[in-house]
Amino acid sequence: MFEFINEKSLKELREAEDVPKEILKGIESINDSNLALAEAVATNYETNLERAEKTDEVLATIYETILGGQEK
Repeated sequence: MFEFINEKSLKELREAEDVPKEILKGIESINDSNLALAEAVATNYETNLERAEKTDEVLATIYETILGGQEK
């Protein structure tokens, strides 16, 4: 799809004198947005794990209750 011929880090772009400031600001904005998105995804993942653990606990309790009722 895309071919990046000259990949440079953000640090290298900041230090380069041939990168227009408008382009650098745009790249920094995209980078900041990507970092915020990555943090949101990580938080969502952690929340989903917590919910899954709670769901597993509830299901285990229901299962134990059903089995306990059948033994009597």
